[in-house]
Amino acid sequence: LAGAQAATIDFKNYGINTNFYNWNDSSSWALGVVPVAADSPRFRYAGANARLSGDVTVAGLSTGVGIAGQIGGTGTLSLSKYLVGSVGASLDLRDSVNLITGNRTQVIATNGTFALNLYDTAQLNNAKFSFVTDSKLLLTLNGNSVANGFVQAVTGTPGSGSKIELNDSSSLNSSTLTAQEWHDHWLTYGTTLSLNNTASITLQTSANNVANIATYIASGKILIHGSSNAVNGVDYMYDTNTGVLKVSAMRTSTSL
Repeated sequence: LAGAQAATIDFKNYGINTNFYNWNDSSSWALGVVPVAADSPRFRYAGANARLSGDVTVAGLSTGVGIAGQIGGTGTLSLSKYLVGSVGASLDLRDSVNLITGNRTQVIATNGTFALNLYDTAQLNNAKFSFVTDSKLLLTLNGNSVANGFVQAVTGTPGSGSKIELNDSSSLNSSTLTAQEWHDHWLTYGTTLSLNNTASITLQTSANNVANIATYIASGKILIHGSSNAVNGVDYMYDTNTGVLKVSAMRTSTSL
């Protein structure tokens, strides 16, 4: 039994609803039991669409190669260890789900990508990442979603072509990184930071942030509304007191 010994338990997309499968429904799981704190659930089969209806704690969560997983509903999913993203896989967080990675997200996608997408008011907390060789991360925030605790890679470096994209009114908290540190740990390896609509990112305050942000926009490493011609005070605002870089609503002119 899962409670007797730690196990990897596959989510098998069965259950009582045709559109989603309840996390706490034992028929949704390969061993016929809902994973407990010592277990590590795995999205192994296509169409993995789990719905939370309360708080859950497990050891880890992994996505199989090429598998698109989705977690919706309400509640917090706490991982005491890792979220593992495989090559060609994706994980969508929807509704008001809060995912807490106890250690970090391991991007194991050599010569490929792992996509992590947030929608609605979903949250990703302890947004730390590690990479194996040439593994790309596609992190996209939509709606009013939030990612907290974003730092430099714990181990490895992001593969060239990685992308951090903030849309709508989403926000990313990277308050331990200055703009220069963002460059040194992410942008210099070919990661693009893209901010659209009225999204925002929080940086560690630094006297050099204003100039560095402008430099990285001009070089195409940071894109505002998809442009490298964005102007401070017009297309975006940077608050030197709070470290918040916020995008202005898209202008109707063609100056961008």
